[in-house]
Amino acid sequence: MRILLALVGLLVSALAESAERLVAFGHEIEYAVPSSAWIESDRISSISKGMVMYKHTPLKDKEGRIVEPVLSIIYELTPTTITSLDEYVSYARAKTPFTTVSAKKLENGTVVFFCTYTKHDVSHSLVIGHLFSDGVGVQVMSDTTVSLLSRVSADQRNFVSSVVLKAKATQPLEK
Repeated sequence: MRILLALVGLLVSALAESAERLVAFGHEIEYAVPSSAWIESDRISSISKGMVMYKHTPLKDKEGRIVEPVLSIIYELTPTTITSLDEYVSYARAKTPFTTVSAKKLENGTVVFFCTYTKHDVSHSLVIGHLFSDGVGVQVMSDTTVSLLSRVSADQRNFVSSVVLKAKATQPLEK
Protein backbone atom coordinates (compact mmCIF):
# COMPACT_ATOMS: atom_id res chain seq x y z
CA MET A 1 0.00 0.00 0.00
CA ARG A 2 2.87 2.40 0.82
CA ILE A 3 4.45 1.70 -2.55
CA LEU A 4 1.16 2.46 -4.30
CA LEU A 5 0.77 5.73 -2.39
CA ALA A 6 4.36 6.69 -3.19
CA LEU A 7 3.80 5.99 -6.89
CA VAL A 8 0.58 8.03 -6.91
CA GLY A 9 2.44 10.87 -5.17
CA LEU A 10 5.20 10.78 -7.78
CA LEU A 11 2.67 10.76 -10.59
CA VAL A 12 0.76 13.72 -9.14
CA SER A 13 3.96 15.72 -8.64
CA ALA A 14 5.13 14.91 -12.19
CA LEU A 15 1.80 16.08 -13.60
CA ALA A 16 1.92 19.24 -11.50
CA GLU A 17 5.43 20.00 -12.75
CA SER A 18 4.34 19.76 -16.39
CA ALA A 19 1.33 22.10 -15.95
CA GLU A 20 2.09 25.56 -17.26
CA ARG A 21 0.17 28.79 -17.45
CA LEU A 22 0.62 32.20 -18.90
CA VAL A 23 -1.38 35.41 -18.89
CA ALA A 24 -2.43 36.81 -22.26
CA PHE A 25 -4.16 40.19 -22.22
CA GLY A 26 -5.98 39.43 -18.97
CA HIS A 27 -6.88 35.88 -20.04
CA GLU A 28 -5.15 32.83 -18.65
CA ILE A 29 -3.80 30.08 -20.91
CA GLU A 30 -3.18 26.75 -19.21
CA TYR A 31 -1.38 23.89 -20.91
CA ALA A 32 0.68 20.80 -20.24
CA VAL A 33 4.12 20.16 -21.69
CA PRO A 34 4.06 16.44 -22.63
CA SER A 35 7.45 15.48 -21.17
CA SER A 36 10.90 16.72 -20.20
CA ALA A 37 12.02 15.99 -23.78
CA TRP A 38 10.27 19.26 -24.76
CA ILE A 39 12.39 22.24 -23.74
CA GLU A 40 11.23 25.84 -23.82
CA SER A 41 13.20 27.54 -26.58
CA ASP A 42 11.49 30.89 -26.99
CA ARG A 43 9.05 33.18 -25.22
CA ILE A 44 8.15 36.56 -26.62
CA SER A 45 5.41 39.07 -25.89
CA SER A 46 4.42 42.40 -27.35
CA ILE A 47 1.53 44.81 -27.01
CA SER A 48 -0.76 42.75 -29.24
CA LYS A 49 0.84 39.31 -29.66
CA GLY A 50 2.91 36.70 -27.85
CA MET A 51 4.32 33.22 -28.21
CA VAL A 52 5.86 30.41 -26.23
CA MET A 53 7.73 27.65 -28.07
CA TYR A 54 9.10 24.26 -27.05
CA LYS A 55 11.53 22.16 -29.07
CA HIS A 56 11.96 18.43 -28.65
CA THR A 57 15.44 17.18 -27.87
CA PRO A 58 17.05 16.38 -31.23
CA LEU A 59 15.82 13.21 -32.93
CA LYS A 60 17.42 11.41 -35.88
CA ASP A 61 15.04 10.42 -38.67
CA LYS A 62 15.37 7.46 -41.06
CA GLU A 63 17.40 9.57 -43.48
CA GLY A 64 19.89 10.50 -40.73
CA ARG A 65 18.70 14.11 -40.43
CA ILE A 66 18.64 15.70 -36.99
CA VAL A 67 15.15 17.11 -36.37
CA GLU A 68 13.71 19.13 -33.48
CA PRO A 69 9.92 18.92 -33.54
CA VAL A 70 8.19 22.07 -32.25
CA LEU A 71 5.21 22.82 -30.01
CA SER A 72 4.04 26.42 -29.74
CA ILE A 73 1.27 28.65 -28.50
CA ILE A 74 0.69 31.95 -30.29
CA TYR A 75 -1.77 34.37 -28.72
CA GLU A 76 -3.01 37.67 -30.06
CA LEU A 77 -5.48 40.46 -29.63
CA THR A 78 -7.97 40.12 -32.46
CA PRO A 79 -9.67 42.85 -34.48
CA THR A 80 -12.88 44.04 -32.82
CA THR A 81 -14.85 42.67 -35.77
CA ILE A 82 -14.03 39.12 -34.64
CA THR A 83 -16.59 38.01 -32.07
CA SER A 84 -16.66 34.20 -32.31
CA LEU A 85 -14.42 31.16 -32.59
CA ASP A 86 -15.58 30.53 -36.16
CA GLU A 87 -14.62 34.08 -37.17
CA TYR A 88 -11.24 33.72 -35.46
CA VAL A 89 -10.57 30.40 -37.19
CA SER A 90 -11.22 32.02 -40.60
CA TYR A 91 -9.00 34.98 -39.70
CA ALA A 92 -6.15 32.82 -38.40
CA ARG A 93 -6.32 30.22 -41.18
CA ALA A 94 -5.95 32.98 -43.77
CA LYS A 95 -2.50 33.63 -42.23
CA THR A 96 -1.52 29.93 -42.14
CA PRO A 97 -2.37 28.57 -45.62
CA PHE A 98 -1.21 24.99 -45.24
CA THR A 99 -2.84 22.02 -46.97
CA THR A 100 -5.56 20.70 -44.67
CA VAL A 101 -5.88 16.93 -44.43
CA SER A 102 -8.70 16.90 -41.86
CA ALA A 103 -10.28 18.96 -39.10
CA LYS A 104 -12.26 18.36 -35.93
CA LYS A 105 -13.53 20.07 -32.79
CA LEU A 106 -12.21 18.77 -29.47
CA GLU A 107 -14.25 18.39 -26.28
CA ASN A 108 -12.56 21.49 -24.82
CA GLY A 109 -13.87 23.56 -27.78
CA THR A 110 -10.58 23.75 -29.67
CA VAL A 111 -10.98 23.63 -33.46
CA VAL A 112 -8.09 21.54 -34.80
CA PHE A 113 -6.71 21.26 -38.34
CA PHE A 114 -4.33 18.50 -39.38
CA CYS A 115 -2.15 19.90 -42.16
CA THR A 116 0.86 19.12 -44.31
CA TYR A 117 3.50 21.15 -46.07
CA THR A 118 6.90 20.62 -47.66
CA LYS A 119 10.01 22.63 -46.85
CA HIS A 120 13.43 21.90 -48.40
CA ASP A 121 11.99 18.71 -49.94
CA VAL A 122 11.00 17.40 -46.48
CA SER A 123 7.32 16.64 -45.76
CA HIS A 124 5.97 18.04 -42.50
CA SER A 125 2.92 17.25 -40.41
CA LEU A 126 1.37 20.27 -38.72
CA VAL A 127 -1.42 20.30 -36.16
CA ILE A 128 -3.03 23.71 -35.56
CA GLY A 129 -5.60 24.25 -32.81
CA HIS A 130 -7.64 27.44 -32.45
CA LEU A 131 -9.27 28.93 -29.36
CA PHE A 132 -11.01 32.30 -28.88
CA SER A 133 -12.40 34.29 -25.97
CA ASP A 134 -13.44 37.93 -25.70
CA GLY A 135 -10.99 39.49 -28.18
CA VAL A 136 -8.11 37.06 -27.64
CA GLY A 137 -7.25 34.36 -30.18
CA VAL A 138 -4.90 31.47 -29.58
CA GLN A 139 -3.23 29.17 -32.10
CA VAL A 140 -1.68 25.98 -30.75
CA MET A 141 0.80 24.47 -33.18
CA SER A 142 2.75 21.27 -33.40
CA ASP A 143 5.19 20.75 -36.26
CA THR A 144 7.29 17.72 -37.10
CA THR A 145 8.57 15.90 -40.14
CA VAL A 146 6.34 13.12 -41.43
CA SER A 147 9.16 10.62 -40.87
CA LEU A 148 9.11 11.36 -37.11
CA LEU A 149 5.35 11.63 -36.73
CA SER A 150 4.93 8.18 -35.18
CA ARG A 151 7.45 9.11 -32.46
CA VAL A 152 5.82 12.40 -31.41
CA SER A 153 2.16 12.19 -32.46
CA ALA A 154 0.96 11.30 -28.95
CA ASP A 155 2.79 14.37 -27.60
CA GLN A 156 1.22 16.49 -30.35
CA ARG A 157 -2.30 15.32 -29.46
CA ASN A 158 -1.73 15.68 -25.73
CA PHE A 159 -0.30 19.19 -26.06
CA VAL A 160 -2.99 20.53 -28.38
CA SER A 161 -5.82 19.04 -26.31
CA SER A 162 -4.32 20.30 -23.03
CA VAL A 163 -4.53 24.00 -23.89
CA VAL A 164 -7.34 25.90 -22.17
CA LEU A 165 -8.09 29.60 -22.64
CA LYS A 166 -9.82 31.08 -19.62
CA ALA A 167 -11.82 34.26 -20.08
CA LYS A 168 -10.98 37.45 -18.25
CA ALA A 169 -12.02 37.48 -14.64
CA THR A 170 -14.91 39.85 -14.10
CA GLN A 171 -15.02 42.17 -11.16
CA PRO A 172 -18.03 41.71 -8.84
CA LEU A 173 -20.48 44.60 -8.84
CA GLU A 174 -20.26 46.88 -5.82
CA LYS A 175 -23.38 47.14 -3.69
